[in-house]
Amino acid sequence: MIKVTKTFIRPNASVVWWITTPAGQNYVGYRQAMYGSKISNQSETHEIESSDGLTWTFSATWDSRADYDAMMADPNIQQAIAARRAYDGQNGIYEADTQIVNL
Repeated sequence: MIKVTKTFIRPNASVVWWITTPAGQNYVGYRQAMYGSKISNQSETHEIESSDGLTWTFSATWDSRADYDAMMADPNIQQAIAARRAYDGQNGIYEADTQIVNL
């Protein structure tokens, strides 16, 4: 199993997270439909926003690195990641490097 964590930091709380936009919600639906069964324990999926609302962290525990890599190779996922990065860049949202830890 692996735990994958990604953190985002926005300049102020009036900038909406990409994940809450229609494109972000479409991505969430697709990811869940296609890869949700590969997450080892849904209770291990966490979305945490800081008390000031400026930092958002998402983490999930995957059954295997191969399952995670298969999702990351999906052209639809790659397209959504590119859209997220463009949105974040245009809106001053910093994306920390993805952290992957073997469990």
